[in-house]
Amino acid sequence: MGGASKRARESEFARREATFSRIDALLRDPYAESVVISLIADGCSKNDIIRELNEAITKRIFTMTGGVAKNRGIVDALGRLLSTEIHIPEEPQIVGTVGTALSD
Repeated sequence: MGGASKRARESEFARREATFSRIDALLRDPYAESVVISLIADGCSKNDIIRELNEAITKRIFTMTGGVAKNRGIVDALGRLLSTEIHIPEEPQIVGTVGTALSD
């Protein structure tokens, strides 16, 4: 039983990795719709596609807050390091304060 269970977990992991790889391609593909259609044709559930798409997107969107976010050199260097654009709120130094005020 342990061997079959391990194989099932490995199969699920392989399926998820393949789905993620294709979602990753989706984010880079100007013909993104065709990637989603391909995932559907392969039998991936809508929930799996949405979950993987959300995970892939969140790995590419970064927001920097705090006073250091006003240092364009740091922001640019971090963006190059992460190979992505860094989003900076209009007033990054007060984001934490606003969040704290809203949480009470």
